Amino acid sequence: MNTKGRGRPKNERVKMTVRVAPGTADKLNAMAKEVGFVYGSGGETGKLLDEIANLSPESQIFLKKLLEMPDV
Repeated sequence: MNTKGRGRPKNERVKMTVRVAPGTADKLNAMAKEVGFVYGSGGETGKLLDEIANLSPESQIFLKKLLEMPDV
C-alpha cells in the first residue's frame, strides 16, 4: 500500500478507460452503493470492480450466469 505521506492508505492503482453503453456507469455506481461501497455521496465503483475481479472461479461462473439471465 501507498500512503503518499498523508491520508488513508491507498492501494496501488491502474487507470483504465473503457467504452460502455449509456447508463452503465450510473448502474455500476448504484450497484456499488447497494452493496455498501460508498464514497461521499456516490458509489465506490473501483472497489466493486476489484471485488468482482477477485472472485473465485466458481463465483465468476455463477455471476456470469446470473448476469445472462433475462429480466423477470
